[in-house]
Amino acid sequence: MNPETNTSRKPSGAPFESAQAEAMISAPWITLATPTYNRRRELQRLYDSLLALRAATAPEISFEWLIIDDGSTDGTSAQVALWTADDRLPIRYFYQENRGKHVADNRAVELARGEMILSIDSDDELTPDALNLFHDTWYSLTDDERAGLKGVTARCIDPATGRLVGTPLPRRHNGGHFLIASPQDLRHRYHVRGEMVGFTRRDILLQYPHEIKPDVGKFMPEGIIWYSIGKKYKEYVIDKPARLYHQDEGGAIMSGGSRNRAPQNYYLWQYQVNNLLSRYLFRDPKNMLKAAVGMSMDGFRTGRSLATILRDSHGFLPRLAVLSLMPAGWLLSKR
Repeated sequence: MNPETNTSRKPSGAPFESAQAEAMISAPWITLATPTYNRRRELQRLYDSLLALRAATAPEISFEWLIIDDGSTDGTSAQVALWTADDRLPIRYFYQENRGKHVADNRAVELARGEMILSIDSDDELTPDALNLFHDTWYSLTDDERAGLKGVTARCIDPATGRLVGTPLPRRHNGGHFLIASPQDLRHRYHVRGEMVGFTRRDILLQYPHEIKPDVGKFMPEGIIWYSIGKKYKEYVIDKPARLYHQDEGGAIMSGGSRNRAPQNYYLWQYQVNNLLSRYLFRDPKNMLKAAVGMSMDGFRTGRSLATILRDSHGFLPRLAVLSLMPAGWLLSKR
């Protein structure tokens, strides 16, 4: 089967897996989950990185690669079939009609066999020592420490420069080597920015699926999930790289401009206004006020009335912030 000539035939939808995955007696420690849509060429880079990962990973650290194909028509199914036949990695492949990354993410959590889940985009790479780093860090902690954590998060590096992406961890905490924090504290209290990569306990993710809303189309902001989990669980963030981050080159599973994402972004702004603004307004005023403006901007873009936007703002301070900044949101909605 030649993937180059299989770009028009629609996959049957039947799942398949490599012999390694089928032969697994016990569940792997971690599932590497990749939702993908028309990214066959980019997947080759990730596949090659996972081969290097497999060679460098300690024998006791088992993993599977779970691919959720969100309706690709570019020969992705045929390409993955070649990899499963080659049987160099434990691969499981599932096809679904094109419904969006958030739906594919939910399905990955349901189908994963691993105790942990690490989501890796179809156009990125893991470093060869990524799983050793995650496993050793996780089991350096006590049972009681791990109980309050969702997982371990590491940094990304820019393959063009070899530098860490984003801002460093604050040195006043543990010399900047690690930080235990919720995603919301990490961003709005400690002001750490930049792409990261990490695993999350599957038992936690099962409790926090993406909400499927009829008006959001094929994308739902992941931040809502991470902030919701962060109310109860923190993450152990290390200042070491585990992923090579490639800027998106177009055609991704969640492509689309900011105006096109107004229905989806409205729910993210709403979540931030209602759950974060009161706590972080004075720690991170720029981003909290941005959320208040964004809520009215994308509210107007999606045809919501002033009354509806205010009704979706819960509490005195969130409602006051949205109302005060609504003229700015209205003006931006016209652009």
